[in-house]
Amino acid sequence: MKRSRVSVPALLPPISGDIGLNHQAFSATTHATTCFRRPRFRRYAIPTDTFTLIGIGVAALVALWLVFSLVRKVFGFVLLAAIGLGAWYLWSNPETAQDLFGVVMDFF
Repeated sequence: MKRSRVSVPALLPPISGDIGLNHQAFSATTHATTCFRRPRFRRYAIPTDTFTLIGIGVAALVALWLVFSLVRKVFGFVLLAAIGLGAWYLWSNPETAQDLFGVVMDFF
């Protein structure tokens, strides 16, 4: 995007009572402050036709199914990793394993 260069005196506000000399500077100041504003967001209406709404609903259901199936698989992997790490910890520390087995046998 090409920006126009504005000289420094053109950016100064007009001097009160001297409108004739600074009218051009005032219009340049007004233009310089308004031409670089952020564009306003456009408002879009929600579609109301039946096929679009059905399509959006089907897409949402597919997205939910993918997310929940992925979460279920990740939870399964995390559970398997926790069981594996726990087994490795008990295998590496036989004293802890004996204490744990004693607590479990006392419970039952």
